[in-house]
Amino acid sequence: MMRFLTISLTTLALCFVTEGSAHAQNKGRASGFQDLNFGLISNPAIDAVRSLDLCVYSSTSRYSVMAYGSAGDGAFALAGPGADLPFEVEWAQAGGVSSGTTLSPNVPMGNQFSEADHKHCKKSSPSTASLIVRLRSTALKAAPAGDYSGTLSVVVAVE
Repeated sequence: MMRFLTISLTTLALCFVTEGSAHAQNKGRASGFQDLNFGLISNPAIDAVRSLDLCVYSSTSRYSVMAYGSAGDGAFALAGPGADLPFEVEWAQAGGVSSGTTLSPNVPMGNQFSEADHKHCKKSSPSTASLIVRLRSTALKAAPAGDYSGTLSVVVAVE
């Protein structure tokens, strides 16, 4: 029996700066965020993976990243016709990659480094990070057919 899942995930980005900065607006920027549409998933036997190439600029070259989902307590899960469908979030300090370090909801991961040389990320480093979202096949196989959606918020803070 064929089951179909339709998955969409809205991503939001926030960028914070070091406290006490006189020129807070010039301290950091994260760009390249957009919604992730997994579309119709007809083969739950394999992981479904989507990624975004991002540019993170920090005037100090260092930053932390934290993510939280729209499920209870900020968990990474999509709402659908049955129980929530969990997903994993990974972060990499390079653009164009398909795997990274797994993030835990609401837990900052510090000591990230960016080589972006301009706050608008338009010069020599258009992509300095990757956000990877992974739906494991084990979760997909257990999910009832239907539409799933959720929100993933990512917070980048200058260190």
